Amino acid sequence: MAFVRGCGMFPPGASVLCAVSGGADSVALFEALLLLRGTLGLGSVAAAHYNHQLRGGMADADEAFVRSYCAQKGVALFVGRGDVAGEAKKRRANIEDTARVLRYDFLQETAQREGFSRIATGHTADDNIETVLLHLTRGAGLAGLAGIPPMRGNIARPLLGCTRSDVEAFLREAGISHVEDATNLDETLSRNRLRKRVIPELRALNPRLAEAIGGLSDRLRQDEEYLRSQAEEALATATATIETKEAVGVSIPVGILTSQPAAIANRLCRLLYRKATGKPSASLSAGHVKAILVLGAGESPSAQIDLPGGIAARREYEMLVIAPTAPLRVPHDPPNAAATHPPSLVGDAPLRVPPCPPPHDPPAADAATHPPPVAAHPPSLVGDAPLRVPPAPPRDPPPDAATPVVGDAPPRVPPAAIDCGCAGVSDRYHFFLAPDRIEGALQIRARQPGDRMRLAGKPGSRSLKRLMIDAKIPARLRAGWPVIADQNGVVAVPGLGADAKHIAKPGAAALEIRIPCPL
Repeated sequence: MAFVRGCGMFPPGASVLCAVSGGADSVALFEALLLLRGTLGLGSVAAAHYNHQLRGGMADADEAFVRSYCAQKGVALFVGRGDVAGEAKKRRANIEDTARVLRYDFLQETAQREGFSRIATGHTADDNIETVLLHLTRGAGLAGLAGIPPMRGNIARPLLGCTRSDVEAFLREAGISHVEDATNLDETLSRNRLRKRVIPELRALNPRLAEAIGGLSDRLRQDEEYLRSQAEEALATATATIETKEAVGVSIPVGILTSQPAAIANRLCRLLYRKATGKPSASLSAGHVKAILVLGAGESPSAQIDLPGGIAARREYEMLVIAPTAPLRVPHDPPNAAATHPPSLVGDAPLRVPPCPPPHDPPAADAATHPPPVAAHPPSLVGDAPLRVPPAPPRDPPPDAATPVVGDAPPRVPPAAIDCGCAGVSDRYHFFLAPDRIEGALQIRARQPGDRMRLAGKPGSRSLKRLMIDAKIPARLRAGWPVIADQNGVVAVPGLGADAKHIAKPGAAALEIRIPCPL
């Protein structure tokens, strides 16, 4: 048997855990590893068997065969069991896929626990032919048509250059027995139909079919690796992780996605999904990928599509976001519960506004050099003393004007310069409010029907919904976006600004409120 793939898969001293089902391929691989252990410079070699419990007594007989075989060889054997049928039903997956997942989980857990650096499986060139043809009939892309890779992580497949007839000839010559899986004769299974009906016809057309498909797989794998590297480069330079109180996801400018060649954009969608979910991108069908690309290229700034696993892809204006579907919401006030307030950004109690202190006019002689004293009043959100907003100096004083300078120049009103890094939303999260314009207790609540406000310098009031759309606040956040309100209505909204009639005048007592960005 030509053990052509073995060299280079195992570094010197590698300890190898070989998956042994009892069938011809796995037994031949295990025998080859034991025979070539010195030639390959291997460390320890052991076997691992997983009983899928799918064939009743036959599955137990396979396990007994492997136990006896390993005992005769004097090698260590690790055995695992799993209710594949029950797990497949629970996961709503097919039995073959579930069996593979549970088997590889067992192999990886055993290798890690026992300190094996490599896992070896007995896949042959015939397995690769079947895999490529199955993927072809299902409309797979390059990754699927590339077939079974010789190496994937710590998993090595040394027999991919050997056909099944090579394996059987090796076992006959060595006089080594093995078991036959009765399910291999069941032609209701797609893989078996290919093996019994289709592949013989293809071999009649080309006797070197295994070599032809193997070469095709190698070339397509190289192409796939390059295209994937280009998509990963775009992913690294164009995405950001987003977090809310309830969800984690990723976002990318739609222009970056839609400007990529189709081959890169398709892979970029899969990488975005995997980065957002930690799940294999194989969970996405070609239809899902197409839908994501259509979403990115579309004109709707708030469209959304559902993806597998409780994930959604949505437009947030010029960004494409992939994240769990649960939105960040602030509960509405329950009806007829005036004294009850939803949890706010600063605690569960309503925000209390201190009474406006009486004006205090300092003596005229000292007015130029001393700021007016501030009367004490109850604590505010930002400290124990209220703020007075000093008058701003003229914007453009005449260049020849005689401006007396006595002491320091008057300070300007602190700018609303809290940079929350939220693309597309104004950085208006810092307010100076007139206490005497506030009726009752302030609260932070969600938007309610009929909420309106007038922004400074704008004619007339507008609905909060319209203002939020203009500010490009994502649609999924608008219902729960914090609104600062008193008993009469809206006072200020983070990201939009304060209602014009509630803004403190220069020099007057003011309540300063800073709100963190809700995104």
